[in-house]
Amino acid sequence: MVENEKNVQEKIKLADNEQTEAEDRLASIEGQVRRYQDQNREFDEWAWRDIEEMPDLVVDFKKELYLKLIEKFSPIKDKIKSN
Repeated sequence: MVENEKNVQEKIKLADNEQTEAEDRLASIEGQVRRYQDQNREFDEWAWRDIEEMPDLVVDFKKELYLKLIEKFSPIKDKIKSN
């Protein structure tokens, strides 16, 4: 019984060590992500805009997406405005 209890305690200690190592790795990764985000911000500022203005404001590779969004959502926007 004593030997079995020692084995259980050793396994718990190993699991605790593995968890601590995993937490340390995660904290390191989170720190790297934060530093990257601080250095490579996508937006300098934000403001509410009409959806029709967006293609002229976004980066080139997003223009097509916004044109499709305008096409799909303009009828909904017009319906909301008319109510």
